[in-house]
Amino acid sequence: MSEPVVIVQGGVHTSCVTDLKKKLAACGYTPKDPTFFVVLFCDWHEEWNGVPFGLDFKSGKESDFKATNIHCVNVHDPTPLHHWMEAELITFYDAVDAARDARAAGKKVISVCMKGEHRSKALQHALDPQPAHLPKCVSMQAAAKGWRDNRDMKIWPLGPERSSRSKTVRAEKPDKPFDILTHNMIEVEQRRAQKDALAQQRAEEHARRPRSPSPNLARARAAMDAKLAADATPKAEDAGAKKARTA
Repeated sequence: MSEPVVIVQGGVHTSCVTDLKKKLAACGYTPKDPTFFVVLFCDWHEEWNGVPFGLDFKSGKESDFKATNIHCVNVHDPTPLHHWMEAELITFYDAVDAARDARAAGKKVISVCMKGEHRSKALQHALDPQPAHLPKCVSMQAAAKGWRDNRDMKIWPLGPERSSRSKTVRAEKPDKPFDILTHNMIEVEQRRAQKDALAQQRAEEHARRPRSPSPNLARARAAMDAKLAADATPKAEDAGAKKARTA
């Protein structure tokens, strides 16, 4: 049986890191073994956790991993508010290219992200489009297919619809309180955007309606006109009587 294209695929999140460590141990992985090629996608703070791979640090500097077989990829999951644009799509495609070239050179490819559900699986599916490797995120499915379609650049902007927002956030939500706060802020921003869109829609509908005075306003105007007419009648009668006396 031939070796899988990606021998290990998983995530560094606390919910799945134990499984990742078991897979790494099973294949004899060490962070400085040149026969391995690890593609590690960043977290929401643009940092990379080297601890599950046997290192003693987590860093936001790619240069800190220079002496290892870990290759950092600085692109996080697309969201309904922050879609992948051209730069993010190119970064993903370049990561898949690097993994393909590493495997062609005889190296063992490992693909890892946060929870092992989106980016790392998209890279695996791009290289080896088996049903078992299909990412949960439709956007990541499109990214994998886009790479196989000669790095299709017509698919951006790329991101999930707002209706799937909460699901996407839960899938990538880290444990740190600051991370939770960050995601809460994103959700608040989403609700504000939805509220603004609804207000705009209502304003447009109101503008399209035929304008007519309200019943109360019409009655008030009629009453005012009647009062003015009544006030003017005695003056006209007084003026007529005075003219008659003068004659």
